[in-house]
Amino acid sequence: MHICSRLMTLLHDQGLDDTIVVVGGIVPEADIAELKALGIRAVFVPGSPMQQIIDFLYGAVRPRAEAL
Repeated sequence: MHICSRLMTLLHDQGLDDTIVVVGGIVPEADIAELKALGIRAVFVPGSPMQQIIDFLYGAVRPRAEAL
């Protein structure tokens, strides 16, 4: 939580609020809602299906690429 909170603050301070931040690893279920409230776009825990991660990234990045 501490690292993610600091990361989101630093991104905000640099005007990078539109950066897509994804977290993965062993994350307590109780922390996921708080991470998302910080602006973390997705949290993938061990065992998350690879296709779920791919679909999220594709859906998050594609609209930005098409806008270029």
